[in-house]
Amino acid sequence: MMRTNTIAEDRARQILAYRKDARLRVDSITLDLSSPSNRVVPGLSLDVGDPIIVNREMAAATMFDLRITVNGVNHDITPERWTTRFTTAYPLSTAFILGSAQFGILGTNTL
Repeated sequence: MMRTNTIAEDRARQILAYRKDARLRVDSITLDLSSPSNRVVPGLSLDVGDPIIVNREMAAATMFDLRITVNGVNHDITPERWTTRFTTAYPLSTAFILGSAQFGILGTNTL
C-alpha cells in the first residue's frame, strides 16, 4: 500500500498526530447476556470493525464520551451464564460511514 518512503512517512506522521496526546482508554467491554435486557440485541449485532460510543460516569460527577472500534469479540457461554467481551481500539481517524445512524449524518462534525 505504501509504495514510496514519502507515502510511508506521511502516514506515520498522520498516526503520530492523531495519537500523540494521552487519552483515557477502554480496552474492553463485557456484557452479561444471561438474562433478557436491552443489552442482548446490541451484544449479538456488534462485529469486528463496528464503531461504538462509550459513555461512562466517573467519580465526582465527571463523564467521558469515547468513540472507539470493536477489535475483537469473545463469547463465554456456560449452562448458567453467557458473557460477551468486546476488545476495543481507537480508530486511526473517525470517518463518515454510509447508512450509520451515528457516523453517517451529513453536516455533523464526525470527520
